[in-house]
Amino acid sequence: MGNQRHYRTGSGLEGTAGLNAINVGDTPTFERGNSRSHIDITWATNDITERVQDWKVLRGEFFTFHNHIYFEITNKIECRRRTKRVRRFLDKARFVQMKKNQFSPSEEKTSPSEFIDRLSRINRECTISVAEEHRDVPYWWNGDVEWTQRNVLLRVASAFRTVSASALQTITGILPIDLMVQERAALYLQDGDDKRLREEARQQSLEARQARWNSESVKAQWTKHLIKDIKAWVMCAQRRGRPGGTQKV
Repeated sequence: MGNQRHYRTGSGLEGTAGLNAINVGDTPTFERGNSRSHIDITWATNDITERVQDWKVLRGEFFTFHNHIYFEITNKIECRRRTKRVRRFLDKARFVQMKKNQFSPSEEKTSPSEFIDRLSRINRECTISVAEEHRDVPYWWNGDVEWTQRNVLLRVASAFRTVSASALQTITGILPIDLMVQERAALYLQDGDDKRLREEARQQSLEARQARWNSESVKAQWTKHLIKDIKAWVMCAQRRGRPGGTQKV
């Protein structure tokens, strides 16, 4: 880190806290008269350390004894593209009819391998594939953004870490990030300083959140059973400040 002296305390901190010092070079970070020191240390976690580039100390007149530190963090998060999901359905009526035609009572017994082959062929012919598009999301939206919001909402709601992001967004009354961005972008394009425009934009966001909440079929089912109307829950003044309320819903 530029300093000629190494202390065991700093090495111990770097090892136990899971942090890495990313200082490079021998330019001092603190200068006062003839005194030079490297007391300003930049710490980063393992995943951030790999993304730090061009760390350096800037020297100049900054009206302080501490020199400015400059570095860049590269963004390696790939944006998720809009993809299609294929759902397969079995045509039960056609399956039953083909099964009767293929396996007649008067037919002699078939071998297990032949039976499996014929049944597999019937299943393939009776399966209907339907391509469905995922919900329309911005190009920058990905799981990391939702994960970040979820970590924040866990503390806002004082919830266990097993609670899903959808349930946390509903309990706290906070919109998903993509809906918040769309709402503010719409207000910006409309120069939305008017209170009526803000209310209309929020109403549209709540309707989109309600539609997404109604389509939720895997996670947050108990919360969905208790909180059916998103707008009514958000406007409710009694949803805040209840000890243990998050654990109940």
